[in-house]
Amino acid sequence: MSVLIETPSTGALSTDSDAHIPIREVSRVTGVNSVTLRAWERRYGLLKPLRTPKGHRLYRRADIERIQTIQSWLARGVSVGKLRDLLGQAAWAGQGETPGQAADWRELIDQWLGDLRQLRRAKLKGRLRDQSALYPLEALTDGLFMPLLYQHLIDGAYDISAQRVALQQVLREHAHGLLLRQRQERDESSRLLFIDLQSGRAGPLAAMLAGTLTLHGYSVDFSERLTRDECIYTLAQRPCRGLLLYGDQHEADSPHYVAHLAEHLSVPVMFAGQLTGLYRSQLPESCQLLGQTHREVVAALRTQWPLPNVPVTTKEITKP
Repeated sequence: MSVLIETPSTGALSTDSDAHIPIREVSRVTGVNSVTLRAWERRYGLLKPLRTPKGHRLYRRADIERIQTIQSWLARGVSVGKLRDLLGQAAWAGQGETPGQAADWRELIDQWLGDLRQLRRAKLKGRLRDQSALYPLEALTDGLFMPLLYQHLIDGAYDISAQRVALQQVLREHAHGLLLRQRQERDESSRLLFIDLQSGRAGPLAAMLAGTLTLHGYSVDFSERLTRDECIYTLAQRPCRGLLLYGDQHEADSPHYVAHLAEHLSVPVMFAGQLTGLYRSQLPESCQLLGQTHREVVAALRTQWPLPNVPVTTKEITKP
């Protein structure tokens, strides 16, 4: 029996448990890109969406809740390969620790360190491509790349320095690829000017966050540090919904720089990164603090600045 189902056009999903939602809308609501959703279904059997006669995927409210639970476990360090059994347990929705959560991130870190020691850039690029199809990119950055950069690759020895440079290059290339692939003509309602406060070349974690935000539907103009006048000029020429300033390397004038822009710009000014806690007391209330980790930043943006609604679509489905 075929029926016509209209997907919701509001920011929130319908409370109707029988509603059927296309993959694009599911991706918008959950923040999980469609490539990852398909991989969770095909490779790991974590999802079982319905199909239209033409093969298009349609998801139910229970599927959305399951996706959100998957995200929660991944963010807490459980590897995607262990989730099928975990989701089948009666207590899978509980908040208690499960064995091996921290070990799963350590396993990934060890794999990356092994390739970094041999400077196997092609292998690292392949790992990043494959793993970013399975894990939210913000979770990968927080659980894998931040520990690598801030805990494992901090020795000044020449071999560690070379490994750090290799990792930074791989991350920058991946992030810049995401930025280049974003839709260029989104209007200012979804566009952010993203500036890394680090002097000189933009840091790899700033680039990764900028690329991550494009996966969540934001249009990002990513820039190395600008002078205050250059920033004001850029916003005048290319209007944006807001200015996001990122800091994970301390610069002596950064608090004053951020405060000046927050007090003089007409668009919202946000600050994110590892220095959020350090600068908190030095910034005016008009500056919105999004968080230190990439997961915190994504969650804050999606809550405070939901994107424009996806147009209503009508799908014909075949009920099982």
